[in-house]
Formats: sequence, structure tokens, C-alpha cells
Amino acid sequence: MLVDVPKMLRLLGITEYKQVRGELWARCPMPLHPEGKPSWSIVNDPSSPKHGLHKCMGCKRGGNSAHLVATIIGITTASAYRWLQDNGCVLDDQTPDTLPGRVRCEVDDGESAALELPFGVHVKPWRELPGFVRRYLSHRGITAWQVQAYGIGYAVVGEQRGRVVLPTRNQYGALLSYTGRSYTGSLLRYLSAKEQAGARPKAALFGEALWRQRPVEECWCAEGAIKVLAIERALCSTGTGENGQAIAAFSGAEMHEEQALKLRRFERITYVADNNETGIRFAREIENAMCGMAAVRVVVPPEGSEADTLTRRELRALLLGGDGA
Repeated sequence: MLVDVPKMLRLLGITEYKQVRGELWARCPMPLHPEGKPSWSIVNDPSSPKHGLHKCMGCKRGGNSAHLVATIIGITTASAYRWLQDNGCVLDDQTPDTLPGRVRCEVDDGESAALELPFGVHVKPWRELPGFVRRYLSHRGITAWQVQAYGIGYAVVGEQRGRVVLPTRNQYGALLSYTGRSYTGSLLRYLSAKEQAGARPKAALFGEALWRQRPVEECWCAEGAIKVLAIERALCSTGTGENGQAIAAFSGAEMHEEQALKLRRFERITYVADNNETGIRFAREIENAMCGMAAVRVVVPPEGSEADTLTRRELRALLLGGDGA
């Protein structure tokens, strides 16, 4: 596998490095190894059999390009190999050992401590959902297509009882987190998987599961899954969400490094902010985090409204301009 090393580094947020002959030197990007002076290098010489190999003189960690991606983003090497392909970092995927400049990725399909939906959560087609669940989802504007596409479930027993459950999966189908939204008027409206073994909320973006089927030019983001589902419907010609745009929801007004790395695959980011101090501040944080990596546009709904409280026509007009037709 011949990797475009500079592009891979840019997508991983490694933008400050120095070329020394056939190597690029930078401060070590490995987690838990802060340093002031560059001691990490990666070979950038396609004619060399060591092309794409990296090492750190300080923490002594190293490996090939897939290992680098896996370590920084926090995914398996198998997923890292697919990440390199999906982000256009593979120049030539032929891997015969006799050709120079090829680094073969080790493949590990195992997921340690894989997260599962908790006991009591049922995921069923729309027609098989209880009437009270369908009524709640319809009230929030969520369509049968979205229920099926995102595997939205519900629970009447267990820790998520009385909640609609929105699972967050990555583009390879692995469950990273989930959030339960009360449909009974419970004071504790949201209950997430943050404390569950195997949960990775800092890497989770609701909507990523369909990225491979969506255009890569732009991603439409908001705080909360129900809001981005409304955005998806507004941008879809049929209003169901099918064949729509790429969406991403944060769980709370906080952006983590793993999430920023994932969003750098898009050319443009449109963030639909809550019209309050916290929402505007978070929008500025996103602009700073994505600076130089993607163009960021911030859209703010009218005072007193949010993305999921506007009508589809109003929201479409806000997102695209004009009258929303």
C-alpha cells in the first residue's frame, strides 16, 4: 500500500513538520507523550521499502501508516486501513512484496470491549413499533426511513426504560455510543453510554454511519441527534432523509480531537448553532478547531427556536437561503 504521507498527516492534524532528506520530523503525535522538541519522524520516500513507517526516539513507539492512524484516532488497524482508503490517502493499493515503496498493513478485525446496546432496548421496523413510540417519533418529525437507517430503538424496561434510544455508529458499523431520550416526560431527559465499558463518546458523531453513502463536499452539524435528523430531512427532496447530505451531531457543547479528525474529510462544515451564549461559543470553538482544514459556516436559528422546532420549509430556507422551496 503506497500512502500519500503529507495528506495523511494533514488529515491527522500534523501540520508542523520539517523535511530532512527522506523523512518528515515533528513533535510526537502519540497520545500521552507531550514534548517540546521534535523526536518523531516518518519516512516519506516512495522509492524506499520503509515508506510510511514512523518512529519516535522518545517514547519508542512506531509502526506503519495504518498503525499511526489507528493510534491517533483510536480505531483498529483494519478500520485504519479503510480510513486511509476512504480519505484518498492510498495512491496505489497493490501490495506485492517484490515492488518497492509498499507497506503492507496488518489487519485486525477485533474490537476490544465492544459496546452493545443495553438490556431492554428493542430495534424494530416502524410498523412493528408500539403506537406510543411511533407517536413520539412522529411528534419529533423522525421518519420511518430514519428509524431504519440509524437503528433507532426504544426501551420499556432496563436502564433506558421510557426512552427512545439513538445509537451512534461509525462508518464501519461499530457502536461507539448511544443516547436515550425520554418520551415519558422524565426529569432526566437524556441518558447516554458515557460510563459503559467500551463506550467511546469522544470519537462519536451521530450520523457518521451513513457518511460513506453521502457527498463528501459538506457536512451539516448540530448539537444533538434529533436536531441533525431534522436538518437531514430539510435537505432531502422527499423529506424522509433518504439520499440526503452528510450530517453529524455532537453530544453536548464540546468538541474532541477524534471528532475533529473525522470531520476533516469534508471540504465544508455548516454548523447550526443554538441561539444562546453556549451555542455561539461552541460554534466559535468548532471554527478554531477546523481552521485550515475545512471551511466553516455558522447558521443561527431565530431567537426562541432551534433546528428541530422549525418547520421543514423554515429550516430549509435557513440552511439554503431563499424561501425553502
